[in-house]
Parts: sequence; structure tokens; C-alpha cells
Amino acid sequence: MSRPLSLGGDDDALDPDELGAEGRLPILQQSVILMIGTYGGVRWKLPVPAKYALVVVLSFLGVMIPYGLLIRRFNALRFLFGMLLERRTSD
Repeated sequence: MSRPLSLGGDDDALDPDELGAEGRLPILQQSVILMIGTYGGVRWKLPVPAKYALVVVLSFLGVMIPYGLLIRRFNALRFLFGMLLERRTSD
């Protein structure tokens, strides 16, 4: 079994197997790729393979950072992205 990724405390651990199953990111992914490719990638004076690599890396970061830091944490954003709402338990 792989070790969970962590963005901070132990309760923030992201299990890679659950990360893809829970997230519904096509809308966010398409928007980020279009913004990077249209407004940046087309104008870069780089060889095509370098442009491709930059678009891949920047789009991955542009999707995963907001997903990990914002969308998974707030029920309003979870709802907007078609994810199940988290039930808050009182201890």
C-alpha cells in the first residue's frame, strides 16, 4: 500500500487511490489547459516539445493545487464540482 500524500497535518493526508476516485475535475482541467495554452503557450517562443512540457506541468499544478487546498475542504466548492459533501462530526 502506498503512503498517503500530505499537505500538512495527519488529518490532511491524501490517499492517491481515493484522490482520483473522489475528484471530478474535467471542468477545472479543461479551463486551466485552455487558459494556459491560449493565453500563454501560443505566444511562447520555445520549441514545441518545450511548450508541451510546460503546458502539462503548469496545467497539472493549476488543477491539483486548487483542488487540494480549496475544493476538497469546502462543501460549497465540493457541491459545485459534483463531489459528495463531507459530513462534519462534532467531537
